[in-house]
Amino acid sequence: MTQAYEGKFGKGNVQFNADSDQFEINAQAKVCCVSLDGLSNWKFVTLKASQKMLLSKVLPEQILKKI
Repeated sequence: MTQAYEGKFGKGNVQFNADSDQFEINAQAKVCCVSLDGLSNWKFVTLKASQKMLLSKVLPEQILKKI
């Protein structure tokens, strides 16, 4: 699995933590983040042009224009 992630994100951008059984991946992406109180319980949505039709059902046009 590590090799697949390295192929997509680059070898220097992928680290596997065996203690927690988790990957840490450094990647650049446009995202929209929402929290009801602005302090906790954040929700993240990756903004991809290929998903614009789906995103248009949940995000306002003002944000969709930035994709």
